Amino acid sequence: MHTRITIEKPAFGGYGLGFSDGKTIFVWGSIPGEIVDVEITHATSSHAFAKVVSIHQPSPQRIEPSCPNFGLCGGCDYLHMEYEEELRIKKKIIRDSLVRIGKFRSEDIPAIETISSHRFGYRSHADIKFSHSGKAGFYQKESNHVIPFPEKGCVLLAEALSEALRLPDTARVRSCKIAAGADGAVHTSHERNPVIREIENEIVFERSITCFFQANRFLRAKMAEIACEFARMGDKTKFIDVACGVGFFALHLAEIAHSGIGYDISNDNIFWATHNARCNTISNVEFFKADFSSLPAISGKYDALIIDPPRAGLSKKARHSIIFIAPERIVYASCNPATFARDASHFFAHNYSLANINFIDMFPGTQHIEIIGVFEK
Repeated sequence: MHTRITIEKPAFGGYGLGFSDGKTIFVWGSIPGEIVDVEITHATSSHAFAKVVSIHQPSPQRIEPSCPNFGLCGGCDYLHMEYEEELRIKKKIIRDSLVRIGKFRSEDIPAIETISSHRFGYRSHADIKFSHSGKAGFYQKESNHVIPFPEKGCVLLAEALSEALRLPDTARVRSCKIAAGADGAVHTSHERNPVIREIENEIVFERSITCFFQANRFLRAKMAEIACEFARMGDKTKFIDVACGVGFFALHLAEIAHSGIGYDISNDNIFWATHNARCNTISNVEFFKADFSSLPAISGKYDALIIDPPRAGLSKKARHSIIFIAPERIVYASCNPATFARDASHFFAHNYSLANINFIDMFPGTQHIEIIGVFEK
């Protein structure tokens, strides 16, 4: 049995949201304004998930997807619409999350600036899966079944990666990491201890292929610039970088600040962050392995605290630690509007205002949404 609904608004995860018989229906692959016939795939008492069976009234923003695997491969969510519509939808999801989850009033949310670049070919590294026949691809949606890349490769990957992946996998593994550094040379986790070398804003970053690093080669330098702008560092200021990774934000900030500290839970990240500080002759920042939410009280005054947590956001303990430290500014990079809104509500309740917010599209074509906000006393 098919149900005809109007898609009223976007929802996180690549869904459009409509209503039928008082129930909320989440429809993947739809666009706000469309009238579609859907088939329910999963239902609860309050909501349901559905797939599009036919489009009764398509959106003028609907286009033919640029990848033949779209809708089957789990890599992309928005290739069926113009890029400007994807950006508009993601921006609306951010604002809606702040209102619905963060309980912000509209007047307390600053204008959200959108920053974007190339929609395709932006990924300099990725986690790749291999089929039983050795063909590279990504998992099918909601499945562990591998969908091999099209003949021309994945549209999201840098050409150097696609070219390297056209050869069948001879190692007969089920997955690997692949990356191309600043020199364009491609490395994989099949190699023994490969080191990836990146250069952003004239700062060199070396890392193990397993360490986290922003994948969008066109926008990560801009992301660092925004963080520095929001942190407002000067030669007398101090900062803390939480979940510092291999020093991406901290080393940029250290060039303009008096001093800083970086914390990360990963031994590898701290090793490479320290290594990168040394390689760039930056001596006014120190890195320590620690779970920030379990740290003893940090003494001293800090002008800015930078956070770039995983998708789950900050733990309750971490939020309380930040309030105890009481920095003048909290610069928060997030890849999840829901947890960003939740954590923002906590800061707002402790006398921080959301002074500025940027949506920087680090993951075009996909459901992922990257935000950088700054909270000020």
